[in-house]
Amino acid sequence: MHPIDDAPSPRLAKLKNARSGSTSSRALSSRALSSRALSSRALSSSVALLTLFAAVAVTSEAAGHGRFPRAGSVVLDPNDDDHMWVRGTYGIVTTTDGGANWRWICPEGVGFDGDKEDPPLAIMDDGSVIAGTFGGLAVSHDRCQFTVEPDLGTKYFIDLALEASPSSAVALSSNGVDTDVFDVNLWQTSDNAATWSPVGVAPPEDFLALTLGVAWSDADRLYLTGRDGVGDVYQGALMRSDDRGSSWVRLAVPGTEDGKTLPYVAAVHPDDADQIYLGLVREQEGSIVYFSLIVSGDGGENWQEIFQRDAEVSGFALSPDRSKVAVGGPEVGLYVADVADVADVADPMFTKVSELAVRCLTWDDSGLYACADQFIDGYNVGVSVDDGATFAPLSQQDSPCGPPDSCGAGTSIGDECPGRWPAESAELGAPISCDGESGGAGASSGSAGCRIEPLDNDGDRPGAGWIATLAGLGLLLRRRR
Repeated sequence: MHPIDDAPSPRLAKLKNARSGSTSSRALSSRALSSRALSSRALSSSVALLTLFAAVAVTSEAAGHGRFPRAGSVVLDPNDDDHMWVRGTYGIVTTTDGGANWRWICPEGVGFDGDKEDPPLAIMDDGSVIAGTFGGLAVSHDRCQFTVEPDLGTKYFIDLALEASPSSAVALSSNGVDTDVFDVNLWQTSDNAATWSPVGVAPPEDFLALTLGVAWSDADRLYLTGRDGVGDVYQGALMRSDDRGSSWVRLAVPGTEDGKTLPYVAAVHPDDADQIYLGLVREQEGSIVYFSLIVSGDGGENWQEIFQRDAEVSGFALSPDRSKVAVGGPEVGLYVADVADVADVADPMFTKVSELAVRCLTWDDSGLYACADQFIDGYNVGVSVDDGATFAPLSQQDSPCGPPDSCGAGTSIGDECPGRWPAESAELGAPISCDGESGGAGASSGSAGCRIEPLDNDGDRPGAGWIATLAGLGLLLRRRR
């Protein structure tokens, strides 16, 4: 039986009810600390820093965004099972009814360049949304008006992380100042992004930060990954703080000595501040050619490799009960290891459970969410309730039917997005309005406008797909200065 027919997930139940015409009361979230966003921010959120110049130029301001359309991140609301945001190369799509209907938000409405940026996103305890952009830290408390935080508009925000209390978050800014000189800072909020303040002191100025990790079990433990800016070879490095940024310890990351392999935080174990997962990514001639997943059980002093492929791996997630680890990529499919504590297992057994062309993973109580490939898998985002063995489509390329009606004139989304939707809907093959008028011929399959009709994907899927490209690090540094 397809999982959408008997799944306990409130989101899947909502989909089923929407298709049958029945109604249901709003699902109340019962997520504990373990079930909130344990994904790696898809790893691609971090790798996206190096893809700034891989975009295709647009011909006019009103044109659709030029990059190949695909989803890259699924962000869940910690207190509302019906509310989620999906960031893609075409902007953002959002649902407030568990995926039955989707609306589109243009990058300009949030405040980022959709042809060059894949910003990290987070949904706070009260539903506020924060976005890290190259133009500052953008915050919306009503999900219609995004405003860049005062005094932070000159900072390049490249990563975000919710803390144990989802009303608290930490944001990472990383700017180039001069040759091998960087301005790296952390910022914190404890009031649902109403106010922000600096965290601790900056790490050494020769350290270029790429990603951030926070420990839910110890608020004083912080991690940064990046690369050293000294010497002939820019080796990857891990910065660890045991006093919430008042001081930093620099640790080498094995496997990055070649200067071409960069480390990214995949996850910090929610119950053990010393257990951290890193993804090591290497590019060659514009393509990702190597990925290694390593884990440390002692705060980065020692490391163990637990998964490796000579291909792009774009997603990582821990299951809410900490018993499973999932990794996946567009060419390698989806793998799951059934282990209670990977750090204590000499050789965890990863089993390939799906041929899905994975581009992101997020795992919570309601299921394992994956960004997929519309042209290979038949949908952009799917959800599994059987540990990745099967997926039910949740969003397709032509699912959105325009910007949110609730965002009127005078808001950033209401002012920026409606005029851009006709061109974008034509590119996506989506309806130009929520009344069902078509926006143009699209390449998606099996969808029905705003409402989702599920597809089976029990059969094998080809593993080919577009691979995210890496621009040179020199281009990145020039863009960030």
